[in-house]
Formats: sequence, C-alpha cells, structure tokens
Amino acid sequence: MIKRRAVHRYENRGGFTAVELLVTMVLSVIVLAAVVQVLISQSKLYRVQREAMDARESLRAAGALLSWELMGSAATNGDIYSISPDSVTLRSLQASGVVCATKTSGNSERFGLQLSSGSFPDALDDSALVYSGSSWGVVQITKTWGGTAWDPAPGGGGTAFCFWGDTSSTGPRPQVTVELSGDSTTLANMQVGSPIRAFQRTHYGLFQQDGRWWLGRRVDAGAYEILTGPMQAPADSGLIFTYYDAAGAVTTDPTLVAEVDIVLRSQSYGPAPSGQSLTDSLTLKVALRNNTQ
Repeated sequence: MIKRRAVHRYENRGGFTAVELLVTMVLSVIVLAAVVQVLISQSKLYRVQREAMDARESLRAAGALLSWELMGSAATNGDIYSISPDSVTLRSLQASGVVCATKTSGNSERFGLQLSSGSFPDALDDSALVYSGSSWGVVQITKTWGGTAWDPAPGGGGTAFCFWGDTSSTGPRPQVTVELSGDSTTLANMQVGSPIRAFQRTHYGLFQQDGRWWLGRRVDAGAYEILTGPMQAPADSGLIFTYYDAAGAVTTDPTLVAEVDIVLRSQSYGPAPSGQSLTDSLTLKVALRNNTQ
C-alpha cells in the first residue's frame, strides 16, 4: 500500500513538455534579438550625434577665434598685413596695459604698467602698439620684468612704483615693466596714462597634417600649430574669406578692409556608421574695429 501510494504521487507531479520548452526558447530568442537590435540602433544614433557634435565644436572654436582676431583689428592702422581667399595675416593681440611710470636706463626706455591683462613676451617677433601723442606707433618689446622676476631696486630693471603723474608720491608697484625700442619720437611722447597693446604677427590658414586639414596659425615665419579641426580640404572650401571695404565693395587691399565674410566647413574626426565623416558649415560676418581708434 505504501509503495503504490508513492508511485501514484510521482505520476501526478506537474512539469513542462518538450514542446513547451521549445516554444519558450523560441520566444526568448525573439525577445533577445529585438533588444540587441534596439541597442545596435541606439549605438549608431549615439555615434552620429557624437561625430556631428565634433564637427560643430570645430566650427564654433574656429569661428570664435577668427572673429575675435578680426574684430580687434583696424586695417588703416596696419593691423592687417596680408589677405587671401583662404588665409589672413594680422596683428594678434597678446596683452594690454596702461603706463603708470617711466624710467630711462642708458639708451633704453622702460615703462611700468598697471591695469594689464595677458602676457607681455619679449621674443624677436613680439611688438607693441603704443599711443603716443595723438596717434598709434609700433615699437619693439626688448625685455620684460614681472612676476617672480620683479626687481624694484633703483639700479634694477623694473620701475619701482606707479606715480600716475604725481612724482611727489608713490602708488602701487607696476604689474609689469617693459623695455621698448623703436622710433625715438614715439617713445619720447609716451607718458603716464598712455595705453599699450602687445601683439604678434600671426598667420591663420589651413594646413595638412597626417592626411587631414586643420585650422592653424603660425607666428611670424614659424611652424603651424593646430587650433581646431579637422576641416574640409581647401579644394572643398574648408576656409573662405571675402573682404569688403567701407562702401561694401569686395577689396583685395589689406588697408581698406572694413568687413569680412568667413565660410568654414568642418568634418568629424571619426567616421559615422555609414563609414564617412560627417560635415557641417558655418558662415560669419565680422566688422573690424573702428579704423580711427
């Protein structure tokens, strides 16, 4: 009796048939394939968005930089050296300040500056625009003092204090002192309160490196450095400048430029799911600084 009851209980236990298991496996595979397909689609969409953002960021960086440089230039003051449809060479502002003290040391003229911003370098290709009398003049920066190199001693290089026109009292120390050389009349007419703008002769254009085209700059005759990119090749109009004079006519004279149209075309660094780089474009209109200033 006990043995028969045990067998009876075993025969009545529930379970899955082979057909049920097969159907479950097929449904699981279908659901898993759908999930994988969604993940693949999302991955492709993410790659497209990532590469599109890369191309747009290159355009934003290039547009902001070129606009800043051109807006700070005045063609009639000689800020624009040369122009072409795919490049421009100009005075790139590096620093500015206001003269607060003067010092003559031998044959050199030294000026203490306050309200300074940027960096005043003293390389061979570094120059400055100074407001002397009633006009701007170009001089050379031959030496600088500032930061840890500050030397306020009477026989040292730096000017000790700012006078702001009152030699009977002393003010704060200059933030930086620059030694200038150049036209003696220009230097002689500089006085406390005169503004000074340090600049470098800088060329902007496209150059090729590792098979790609980049927006770059070179100081004087130096090598290119990468600023942003990659950009489309010059043959594909990666960078186009159109220059206009004050009357709105197209000009090729650097001294007459009053407004510049810039067309930029970039491409993503990596390929999209299609295997090709994504491209984008940006058009800007930039007005130069008032030529009388």
